[in-house]
Amino acid sequence: MARGGNAHWIFHEVPIEDKINDNLYFRDSYRQLKLAMEKMGNRYYALLYKSKEMYYHRKELNWGWDKILLYINYLSNNNGISWIRGIFFTLTCALIAFLCLNFQMKEPLFHWTTDASLEDTFEAIRFNAEYFISYLSTYPILKLDGLKENWVVDLIVLLSRIFVSVGIYQIITAFRKYGK
Repeated sequence: MARGGNAHWIFHEVPIEDKINDNLYFRDSYRQLKLAMEKMGNRYYALLYKSKEMYYHRKELNWGWDKILLYINYLSNNNGISWIRGIFFTLTCALIAFLCLNFQMKEPLFHWTTDASLEDTFEAIRFNAEYFISYLSTYPILKLDGLKENWVVDLIVLLSRIFVSVGIYQIITAFRKYGK
């Protein structure tokens, strides 16, 4: 623009994908804080800021594999900072797989009923807890007799191995949060 000339300001509309929204703003702010803490050698706060960065990154993503992976990472150990979440995630995945496998047995270990007494219910819980612990202790080799041989059982076993392995890995990752 020349002095004394006509000033023509041209405003261009910024495409919606280039606009800074709150999630992008907070994600980048936490990323910068994370990088600063890593430079200072403060691993604890770097992990906390990374967790918050991933929270806002997950919020800004559309549904897809990346968002699903970020949710699994959040649920399983809160992006590396909670080993207790990893234990709960692992046990929950194993329990869901155990229940699904129970329904695929020729003679299920247990069934649902509302006609049992309180004593019978506690006895059934104790009995099934023993089977569940046995199921967990044979991981990754499945030793549960009486399963039907079909693709559903194979799929349940495959998915349980994947998710239990993810849980175990996330526990180890969270335990190592102060290591290099």
